[in-house]
Amino acid sequence: MKNALIIEDHTVVRMGMKLLLQEVIPDIAVMEADSFPDGMCLVKQHQIDIVILDISISGGAHTQMIPLIRNFLPSCKVLIFSALDEEKYALRYLQAGANGYLSKKAPHEDYVEALNALIRNERYVSHAIHQSILMGISSNKRKSAAASWKSLSGRETEITKLLIQGMWTKQIANTLTLKESTVSTFKRKIFEKVGVSNVMELARKISEREAMI
Repeated sequence: MKNALIIEDHTVVRMGMKLLLQEVIPDIAVMEADSFPDGMCLVKQHQIDIVILDISISGGAHTQMIPLIRNFLPSCKVLIFSALDEEKYALRYLQAGANGYLSKKAPHEDYVEALNALIRNERYVSHAIHQSILMGISSNKRKSAAASWKSLSGRETEITKLLIQGMWTKQIANTLTLKESTVSTFKRKIFEKVGVSNVMELARKISEREAMI
């Protein structure tokens, strides 16, 4: 039998979440607390598998509540359950170690999906937040890629263009009237800045960059 703890200061909300837990996990035993200190007392006394935590709970400590719970229950799943703006708070609590963030404004099917995700040892966020996170990752990758290309000097950019045209180090040296050793040094610096190890990877990076522009 699994044990769950609902830390929520509204009786009606606790009742609704308890019924939902029993619907999704029929053999679950549900404990309740209407303040974070009372919840921590139960955390210290029982083996709990799932904690449903309201981030606005009386006596709470924002994101620090998660490590406080995990100090006693390292493998416990913590689902943040809040009426606060999920776009503003979800990622913050996920980064703090929560297994999911569920808005109190979400439809019933999202509640069920969130609990099932915890059972499958998966993290849960709404589709909207998932898309927001992906867009943020994509944006950061584009910014990182742009920064690496901007860090190339004029000479490095020139040599990069010749490299992807298939020219060898000696040919580039002759074309630019440079020593082969100088071209080799530029080539090494280009690879380091762009994050590649050979000309084929360099050409692929350039192709990817052009596709993003």
